[in-house]
Amino acid sequence: MNNSTHPLTKISFQSNSFATAIEASAGTGKTWTIERLFIKALLEKSAEKNFNIKSILVVTFTKAAAAELRARILHQLKNTISLLVLYKNNKLIDDSDLFVREFILCRDYQIIATDIAVLTRAAQLFDQASIFTIHGFCQKIIKDYPLECKVSLPFEIMTDNEDIISELVHSFYREQILNNPLFSDNLQQVITNLESLFKADYSSSIIQKIYNKLPKDLLEIDNNQYRLKYQSDDNAGLKIFSAEKIEVSQGLKVLITKVSQYIIEHYPKYRKLSKKISFDELIQLVADAVLNSNRFADKLYTAYPVAFIDEFQDTDIKQWEIFSAIYQLTATKRGNLIVVGDPKQAIYRFRGADIDTYIHAVHNEIRQTSTLSENRRSHPHIMNFINQLFAEKNLASYPNILGNGVLYDAVTPCVAQENLLELPSHKQLNQIANNKGLDLEFYDEKVQIIAFNHETYRLKNGEDYILNAMALEILTLLHARPTLKGKIAILVTRNQEASKIVNFMRQFGIKASELKLTSIFATTTALELLNIIRAIVDLSNINNFNSAISGRIFNFELNKLANKEQYISEFETLYANFFKYQRLFNHAGIMSLIYELVADSAQQKNPISHRDLANFFQLGEILHKNSTNFSNNYDLIHWFNKKILDSNNIQDNDVNSCDNEELIRLDNDDEQILITTQHKSKGLEFDILFCPYFKAEDKYFNKNGEVDGKYLTSRMPRYITQRVGEKGRKNKIVLDNDNAQLLNVSHADNAEIQRLNYVSLTRAKSRLYIYLTPTRLNAKKTSYSHNSKTPAIHKLFGFNCEDPNDNQHNIFDYAAIFNRPDAALKRSDLLPGVVIYHRLVRRDQLKRLRLILDGEKSHSQALRYVSSNKFMLTKFEQSYSSIVQSSTINEHDYYCADDLIVAEQHERVKAKYRYNILDGAVSNINESISGAKFGLLYHELCENYPLNALKLRTILMRHNVPEHFSEQCLGMVSELFNKPLFPDGTTLAQINASRNYQTEFEFYMIIKNKISFISDVTSILAKNYGIEHPYTQACSRLGNISPGFLKGFIDLLFEHQGKFWVLDYKTNTLDSYRACSDDNLLIDAMAHHNYYLQFILYLVATKRYLEFIYNINDASELLGGAIYLFVRGFYLENSTHNDGILIDTKCIAVVKEVDLLLGGVVYG
Repeated sequence: MNNSTHPLTKISFQSNSFATAIEASAGTGKTWTIERLFIKALLEKSAEKNFNIKSILVVTFTKAAAAELRARILHQLKNTISLLVLYKNNKLIDDSDLFVREFILCRDYQIIATDIAVLTRAAQLFDQASIFTIHGFCQKIIKDYPLECKVSLPFEIMTDNEDIISELVHSFYREQILNNPLFSDNLQQVITNLESLFKADYSSSIIQKIYNKLPKDLLEIDNNQYRLKYQSDDNAGLKIFSAEKIEVSQGLKVLITKVSQYIIEHYPKYRKLSKKISFDELIQLVADAVLNSNRFADKLYTAYPVAFIDEFQDTDIKQWEIFSAIYQLTATKRGNLIVVGDPKQAIYRFRGADIDTYIHAVHNEIRQTSTLSENRRSHPHIMNFINQLFAEKNLASYPNILGNGVLYDAVTPCVAQENLLELPSHKQLNQIANNKGLDLEFYDEKVQIIAFNHETYRLKNGEDYILNAMALEILTLLHARPTLKGKIAILVTRNQEASKIVNFMRQFGIKASELKLTSIFATTTALELLNIIRAIVDLSNINNFNSAISGRIFNFELNKLANKEQYISEFETLYANFFKYQRLFNHAGIMSLIYELVADSAQQKNPISHRDLANFFQLGEILHKNSTNFSNNYDLIHWFNKKILDSNNIQDNDVNSCDNEELIRLDNDDEQILITTQHKSKGLEFDILFCPYFKAEDKYFNKNGEVDGKYLTSRMPRYITQRVGEKGRKNKIVLDNDNAQLLNVSHADNAEIQRLNYVSLTRAKSRLYIYLTPTRLNAKKTSYSHNSKTPAIHKLFGFNCEDPNDNQHNIFDYAAIFNRPDAALKRSDLLPGVVIYHRLVRRDQLKRLRLILDGEKSHSQALRYVSSNKFMLTKFEQSYSSIVQSSTINEHDYYCADDLIVAEQHERVKAKYRYNILDGAVSNINESISGAKFGLLYHELCENYPLNALKLRTILMRHNVPEHFSEQCLGMVSELFNKPLFPDGTTLAQINASRNYQTEFEFYMIIKNKISFISDVTSILAKNYGIEHPYTQACSRLGNISPGFLKGFIDLLFEHQGKFWVLDYKTNTLDSYRACSDDNLLIDAMAHHNYYLQFILYLVATKRYLEFIYNINDASELLGGAIYLFVRGFYLENSTHNDGILIDTKCIAVVKEVDLLLGGVVYG
């Protein structure tokens, strides 16, 4: 840009009054310009009487943006002071900065000392700077001038008017229904008719159902008067509800009409009594006051002679009326008003932003425009691609595609090379894929368009080829350069897509996080902390206590709450801890409580994620800060609860109402990729950007830009229509159910979607990936299917909804993109650094690239959270042992098997052990530790490995075992944990140190085919092991099982080299413990005690759990197998290193079939 045309050069605050608009395309330095113009205004206006830092008004539209502006202006203020000091002392300063060259070095040397004094004073008083959101500005005006705004002090700001409307619905129901003399004789019939209007839902009251049917924007304000936004021509009265039967659509229309009329009649009085003002009312009240009083406008002009309006494209008519009146833009202008925005980034129409207001204000009232057109964010190839994509000459079929009056002017790429990321080359990526046995081609181009043809895009075997293709790129990039962590982002259109991607990426070792710029009070962490504090304050309330311990801090499973008798020890320990928490909370405060909670969570092996940890501490800081405002903890809890309720009422994309300290802090996440919606990405930038999804237009336009018919929308409640007429939108309550929700499309609806595409693509810095899917053709392939919703971005590539063969686009052949990508670029010379290709990759191929990161605990954290909707409680429960109760069992000796003690055969040959604790060679018969006693002791010793002296002594005392056995117990467990289990030498001690395990893994599952279950399992075993195998023979001898749910505990579930294994300790005495083969005694023992069925069920539970955690259809390939350790075999006098170890990997196919069987699939 020519220096003379830059706003910093053009704008002078020493000249006469003016208003100007600065149009700043994405990445062109909008905020950089505002902060320097702020300082220029401060210095050039400093000589005027009473002018100071409070005299410069800066207004933006979110609290996050206001905080950023405040921080950056202060930083630039201090930096300018330093530059002026250097200049005053005749020191050389860098003049490459336009601000330095065109302003600092042009200042009169004689006044530099004065400039330094002015800026120093401004820095000292910077807390008084008038930098607000639009709502914060209006709130200040109302507080400073309550009489002019016709508001009584004090008042409370509410995010919306839902609380008042909800109260009025209650009042309507009480006055007009329950206490209406008209219904005194047939009130029950009236209530029955009202209930018939709604779907059966016993979780909501009739009042809540009525409230839910009302439009959220029921009321609007005009000239300080409330009125209904939706009108009705229905004159029927409530008497129709006295009839024996009422037609649903007629009844709903009458009910909504009468409730709306009641609300508009009583709302002003209710609002006045409540002394609450919503955000919309803040703006309306100030606008009405300014428009109706020139004297009041004069006061505001005197207070703020200079104003900057940031993100001006997001304004609406009422907001603009305020500033237009203050600075007299329709008459003789006064003061200095600078509006900064980009109409191409106007994407908040759903919040009330009006691009037509921007265009009217700039062209008809401001009339003076400067442009920022040098992009300093994106790689030149990316910026050139976007220039060509939106160039009007390439979009002749779709004029005004960004909106009427919104033009696209090409932006000049000016990014410094050092600000771009150096990415792995295609050769590196090819080599990584080849090393994993994948014959795939990668590219170096900065813009990569990945297309799918009609054949590959159809989902086969549950494959999602878009996610597969995207995961391939991410995996190879991270393999090539792990330092790319945190530099990769994915943009989505909906939060559901984000959640889907997070779960999908997790199965390949990619850590992904949804970037949610929202209130900390809207998080699950806030609700869990509230439940904990409620329980602490009132320990007599058992419901509060149950809610508290079922959260992620304590991870006390809900099924345990249903069986407190079984878990009474654990339950009582937690209850005792809460008395400790109560003392801490009462005497040391909330932060001490949170430190203790986090410490206890870590000690009990219930770790919480980094995200939750950050949230807990942020909430603690906020609660600590606000606790001084309350006289007791109950008031603090009430305030906390209200903040949570209010945050849940805020729109997903609207963070205006959040204090900056209440926004979730994002600097504690350690994920490799960030996922956010296209709307929330505005103002952000990412080194590597993936765009897999784009919004579809609501309805196609024909070539003349005319709307082609109507479309069905879910934006409006049922029985409310919104129609576009010559005089704008008309809103009406309608009777005909067939017409409900129908809305004629306006050009603005679809133009905003294209502007959203522009915002999305301009977030990319170093590389941009775009994914395009084909539009479905009709049977004859002569036109597109009317039911298809093609993403709007396709129009930019030459899509013509009426002609699949249209090839008029200047640089793209649209049809070739999906069929012959190498021929899709007509003018490759105009698009350097752009490549279009197809990518077909399967999930099994991606698994070869699965990440295992250094220091990563892999799946261990997921293993600690035992929860699945597949494992649920019922009235009857049975253990594995109850299934095999018909097995042949002899008496006298016992061993510990799971949660029951099962009879065990006497061994026929006396074994000799290296530890006399095992053979009964003790001095006192009462010290004998055989059978069940040894089994229980051994399990607890293993669960508490590694053992120290105190822990070991405590366990021995609990089992009444003499202390002189401590050395033998320690030796046995150490020997077990250091025994190699796998060919690579991995031991239990190493698994324990890696933390990739879960002990006593509890599960529940239902057996649906109760009658045929045993015979079906027998058939599956015969198919996979053979009909003569001991497992098959043993299973065929089992009797029928009891109906109900199956419950069990897995001794150890762990991960090794990407596979999950179940391990069980057995303390049985057998004749031989030699290494297993198909005909040895370990197989016979497994069959005799039906342990084969035990480990099959364990692996089914593991498979289901992994599918739930990783949101995948089949986790069979993640299963390793079963390991059974007959531990007495380890301690024989002449044992070999494999004695007592049975490893079964053939069982995976059986597990898959039994899983289907348990799910109700009929076998065979």
